[in-house]
Amino acid sequence: MAFELKELGQILDKVEDSEAEAEAIRTAIQALLFHQVIYDDMQNVPSAAISALKEHRVFFEKYFATAGFKLTMDSRSQMIALVPEDHEKPPYGWRQMRLKKDETITRLALRFLFEKGLASGGMDETGRVHTDTIELLDVYQKIAKATPPSERQLIETLLRDLSRVGCIRVGDRDKEAKVTRITILPGIRVMVSDDFVERLEAWLEKETASGFLEEQGQETANV
Repeated sequence: MAFELKELGQILDKVEDSEAEAEAIRTAIQALLFHQVIYDDMQNVPSAAISALKEHRVFFEKYFATAGFKLTMDSRSQMIALVPEDHEKPPYGWRQMRLKKDETITRLALRFLFEKGLASGGMDETGRVHTDTIELLDVYQKIAKATPPSERQLIETLLRDLSRVGCIRVGDRDKEAKVTRITILPGIRVMVSDDFVERLEAWLEKETASGFLEEQGQETANV
């Protein structure tokens, strides 16, 4: 960490406004630690912080590596993310961060819809898939083989943290159709990784004896 701080001093020595650059770097670190996944068009993250991340990428890679994270950037999706490097060792506070069953199923349903959108050509040019609460709850029900939560519970409880960490964006509600639009962001692959999905599938098969994921996976592969 001492080396990274020395490198930060060298960066600030080379810019005209060191105070503004230091603020941008500080905000960038805080934003990534809070959200874990951010995007160029994220309204609550200053553009100066995004620019600092890109301009001083090597510094940030070294900085976050000390905390066990790999910094990744994707130009197509305009995504910057922190990915845990050590998947074998549980992260600090993992017991407090353990997901409830409904939270787990919601994440799995979102990842399924994201991959379905990719396979069917429903993904936009920035790697985002558009869906709504009706479709999400339908997939939730098929995975869980149980009554899904209400739309209100889904939005106010189950999707709230996923919005913070850059997995989704909740859009406007269509009062006539009684549905709320949802955009699934590429960050869903960071938060719901392939390893995470495999573990969830094994758990769900034991808990619900549901063949939905296996059946739908075969259908998606054939699209």
